[in-house]
Amino acid sequence: MISTIGKISYGLFFCVLLPTLLFLWSSEIEVPIVIGNWPITGWTLLVFGFMLIAIAMYDLWTKGKGLPMNAYPPVYFVRQGVYRFFQHPIYVGFSSSYAGASILLHSASGLFLITPIVILLCCALVVGYESPDLTRRFGNINHYPLFGCPPATDEKSTFGEQLGAGISVFVVWVLLYETVLYIGTSNKFFDTLFTFEKNWSIVPWAAVPYVFIYPFAISAPFVCVTKKALRQFVVTTRLMIGLGVFFQLVLPLYASQKPIQSEGVFELIMQLERLLDGSAGAFPSFHVLWAFVAAYCWANFLLRFKSIPYLFAILISWSCIAVGVHGVLDVIAAFLLWLLILCRDSVYARIQMACENLANSWHEWRFGNVRIINHSIYAGMAGMVGIALASVFINDSRILMTVTLCTLLGGAIWGWIVEGSSKLLRPFGYYGALIGGIVGVLLCQWMFDYSIVNSLLVFALAAPATQAIGRLRCLVQGCCHGRINDSGKGIVYLNEHTRVCKISGLRGQPIHNTQLCSIISNVIIGLILWRLWYANVFPPLIIGLYFILSGAARFMEEQYRGETQTKVIYGLPIYQWLAIFSIVFGAILSVMLAGTPPALSPSITTQSFVAMIITFFLSAFAMGVDFPESKIPFSRLSGKKTKSITQPA
Repeated sequence: MISTIGKISYGLFFCVLLPTLLFLWSSEIEVPIVIGNWPITGWTLLVFGFMLIAIAMYDLWTKGKGLPMNAYPPVYFVRQGVYRFFQHPIYVGFSSSYAGASILLHSASGLFLITPIVILLCCALVVGYESPDLTRRFGNINHYPLFGCPPATDEKSTFGEQLGAGISVFVVWVLLYETVLYIGTSNKFFDTLFTFEKNWSIVPWAAVPYVFIYPFAISAPFVCVTKKALRQFVVTTRLMIGLGVFFQLVLPLYASQKPIQSEGVFELIMQLERLLDGSAGAFPSFHVLWAFVAAYCWANFLLRFKSIPYLFAILISWSCIAVGVHGVLDVIAAFLLWLLILCRDSVYARIQMACENLANSWHEWRFGNVRIINHSIYAGMAGMVGIALASVFINDSRILMTVTLCTLLGGAIWGWIVEGSSKLLRPFGYYGALIGGIVGVLLCQWMFDYSIVNSLLVFALAAPATQAIGRLRCLVQGCCHGRINDSGKGIVYLNEHTRVCKISGLRGQPIHNTQLCSIISNVIIGLILWRLWYANVFPPLIIGLYFILSGAARFMEEQYRGETQTKVIYGLPIYQWLAIFSIVFGAILSVMLAGTPPALSPSITTQSFVAMIITFFLSAFAMGVDFPESKIPFSRLSGKKTKSITQPA
């Protein structure tokens, strides 16, 4: 009986209550974008989504012998039906149907805000729970759907696999790129064309190689004769699309298109091409990115004539400038991004090596009974940068120091209560710092009559940079570390003074670099929030998005953490529950608060400079200075007494 009630409640929540709450949420948020009359598109997405959900549920019921519920999963792994085409058809269908309904209801917030959030949360659920859970229940699953990523084998790829790979990347790219173009530009954007190139004349015949990119790019998956080559194409294009669209959205850049002065066949081609393009999607140039991806695929196919495809790619890159659509900067940026993606394994290995060197750099300086640990520098820098960013808006040192003290105190109290032990004597917790910061904001409103919304906005804008730098301290100390990476790839701790070795007992084991994941996610979140602030987006929405985005990132990251002291509640680590709460809390804040953006005050005053220096030493002392000989609670950072050393053991 209890199980039946649970299943019914679960189904009602995700099938009825959640969609209703999402639409109510979108109705309370205004997005300054007008949706056109696109009934065919809306109905197509809606019907496709509902059909995909219904068929996937039927497949799980009949073939998996279970329900489409994480809490009550199917008994058998399903590969048939729509699962032959999609890895997670229910999430694809839900996202599609929500986008379609938003279009039909002319809800700009539903289409351009809530739909991306829904997709992000679906991805977070898959990465942070579903995929590891499937592996635990069914072992290593070799399932490669048609619209997924092929295996890295030397088997020949079939035409169907090539077609599926092409559709999966080109459809996603078209949707995202057209979204960028539809959002458009504003008078706050910067032109990427240099002064000297604005006087360059258009070369009419360059229109031919410029439009040649379309058949050249479309042909790329069909020359990937092995599954390994096809997988390389899919992975490369996914990274290219993700990074390219991300930069186009967060960087306020455009390329002013040069007018077409005369009429002719080449000029007609340029005019027709410009109907599909726009200045908003200029930096980096996707023409260049697609040209070099296609050239790479063709070079591997031709073998003896590898240079020919790259000559085509160079010609296409030149044509972007010659037809007056892109600037030199757009082309160079695209080429550098392609090189970064192409050399991603080497770049990632170097970053991992740098992280590992930093992770094993723990050492101390002794001054009598006082011990200064080297990671105190990163803690101090994190606090100082946070104050510097906050000072751009707030020049009152009382407000800055109140929030800083409350943040540190909240992190300390949280760590003491939630994670404190005989081994872990002075831990700090992110969620405690978050709660402390909110308390500090409320105190500033009560004591100094400073706007809660403005304080929270500044807090949200400064927090990602603060946490990203703070994770360098985590690398050295060994806190927030990952679990063992079964693939053998990861960073290895050898320094006995780190938490990884002293508390978790993972010395010499390759572990997931969760600190680096946190750094990357915070950089992405910070860029998004600052871009929204620059666009004069409603402040409560920026505040809410900080909690939503950081919650989604933490939910995924927590799945790969390996700290032994983390409590597990109902099958999930406590921090995944807190991440879910953060997402819900952010959604509530985005519609409950009201306010206008604070004025920008970029000058650093004497007060704010003093606050930065005080915060540096305060944060460094709290997180990197202790008294190892003392038995007073909270006097030591971790572990028992250690010998006086100046280099890692």
